[in-house]
Amino acid sequence: LRAVLEVIEEQLEIETESGSIKTVSAIASQSTRSTSGTLSGLLAALEWISMLLDTEEEAMIEYIDMLSTAMLNTISASSDDVVVLVVEILARIARNTKQLSMNEIVALFKKDRALLENRGSFVIRKLCILLSPSKVYLIFAKVFESVVDDDLEFVHLLIQTLNLILLTAPEVASLRNELKESWKMRVLYFNQSENGEENAVFFALYRSWCHNPIAALSLCLLSEAYPLASELVTRLSHVTVTVGLLMEIDKLVQLLESPVFLQLRLQLIDTGNDFRPYLLKTLYGLLMLLPQSEAYDILQKRLSAASSMHLALAQLSSLSAPSSSSNSEKDTSSEEKDFAGKGKLLDHFTFIQNRHVRAQELSVKNKSLLK
Repeated sequence: LRAVLEVIEEQLEIETESGSIKTVSAIASQSTRSTSGTLSGLLAALEWISMLLDTEEEAMIEYIDMLSTAMLNTISASSDDVVVLVVEILARIARNTKQLSMNEIVALFKKDRALLENRGSFVIRKLCILLSPSKVYLIFAKVFESVVDDDLEFVHLLIQTLNLILLTAPEVASLRNELKESWKMRVLYFNQSENGEENAVFFALYRSWCHNPIAALSLCLLSEAYPLASELVTRLSHVTVTVGLLMEIDKLVQLLESPVFLQLRLQLIDTGNDFRPYLLKTLYGLLMLLPQSEAYDILQKRLSAASSMHLALAQLSSLSAPSSSSNSEKDTSSEEKDFAGKGKLLDHFTFIQNRHVRAQELSVKNKSLLK
């Protein structure tokens, strides 16, 4: 960071309020000295860089690479105030250059797992505030598309972090709405071209979220993609069941009781919803996967209450107006047609999970003395 400040000090000029051109050497010199001193000095230097990126966009372009490297080296600082300013600078770089070098951030998280565990959520949420959540998540998803087998375990953990933010953080509320709209428009995307779904937020995230089976399932539930979710939950029987996987299912069940999934809980008693059977199949599938536990009891009580309510509503419906068999056949036909492309999505999930199985087998084999 000091080296960057020294370079900028020597070359950059800015225009003062009075209209005269004044070198920033005085400010830069003070900031350069401050970075080797107190925390307040480091904060002053970062604020100065942030100000220059905001007011002198064109002049700062040639220093972008240097600044990016310096910020990535500083993001693991112990002070939250420093991290906030570093993320703000990275966001300004992304805004000014129309790109966000997420590869370097992902590489940093991979190198420093403690940073991912302790600051990963904080950094990602701050980026979502400064930039649009969909932009941040889509860039992450793009990075994950080129992941190699040696990084699969890390990607699984990082997607777990991203998914928890997606399900809980108020900063990504707009992205949650986009996901629901994206799934509703699935017919349009699939009919445009073979790769038409690439323009949809749901499909872009789904391809990457398949690296974590519970994250993929929760993405489907959040997006109200219940037919796809009902198929995924049955394929979990082919995934290696670990304590970690059961803990993720447990956490998902706990989150189903949160405000984010209020609409899902109401849809359990919406007898007019064509997707309700798929939703019930998904939740009952989760119930069968869970061992006897607190999460099991929570989900069982919720489903029992919904079933009792459904029976009461069905009785009222039969008294008021009998259902038409022709309408039922029409709805079924419409549903099958509406869910074109399901096989393609499920095949992708199976392909990604097979990669994880092979990577785990290879990891075990490499540790063996009998090669």
